[in-house]
Amino acid sequence: MRQFINRSATFALPNKKAAYELTHIVFYLSEYGRRDPKLDAGAIQSLNFVGIIAYLDQNADLLAEICTALRFAAETPSQIWENWVLASSADFQVVTNSASSISDAYHEYFECSWLAATAKQDGIGQVVLGGRTQFQRGDVAAGPLRNISNLLLEMDAERSPDWEVMHPTVEREIDEVGYGILLQAQNATDDFAAFFEGFSSVNIAV
Repeated sequence: MRQFINRSATFALPNKKAAYELTHIVFYLSEYGRRDPKLDAGAIQSLNFVGIIAYLDQNADLLAEICTALRFAAETPSQIWENWVLASSADFQVVTNSASSISDAYHEYFECSWLAATAKQDGIGQVVLGGRTQFQRGDVAAGPLRNISNLLLEMDAERSPDWEVMHPTVEREIDEVGYGILLQAQNATDDFAAFFEGFSSVNIAV
C-alpha cells in the first residue's frame, strides 16, 4: 500500500478509483485519525496532486476526503481547499422524500461534515428531519478540469510539461469562472507545477 500511495505520478492523472483508494488507505493507516500514519513525502505529494484535480473539478466529496486525510497525517490542508469545502456545506438541503429508491448527495454531505468536525469547525451541517429524507445540493459551477484536459489532448505533441510555458495558452481557453478556479488551484499548493508535469502526460508512455 505504501509503494502505491508513494507513486505520486499515478495521482497526477484523473482517476477517481485510484484517488479514493489513496484517501481510504490513509484513513486505514491512521486508524481514522487515532495514530500517525507516518506518510512519506511521496504520499503527501500524491494527496496534494489529487487535491488539485478535485479542486479543478469542483468535486467537494473528493476534496473533503483529501483534506481529512491530510489532517490525519498531521499535515495542514490548503486553506483555499478547506474554506471551499466548508462553504459548500451551505449548498445542501435536507428534504422529506417518500420515494422507495433515493439517489442523493448524502455521501458528499457526509464528507463535508466530517471534514468540518475534523477541522473543529462548529455549526457546520443541516437539521435532519424525521422519517425518510433526501440530501440535495444546489447547482455547482463546473470546474475547468475537463476543458484543460481537452485542450491538452487537442495540442498533442505541441503541449509542454512546463507550466510556465503552458499557462498563457491554457488561460486563454477557459472562461472567467474557470480562470478564477485555476488561479486558486495554483495558489493552494506549491505542488502545482510538479502536478502539471504529470497531468500534461508529455513524459508518460501510453
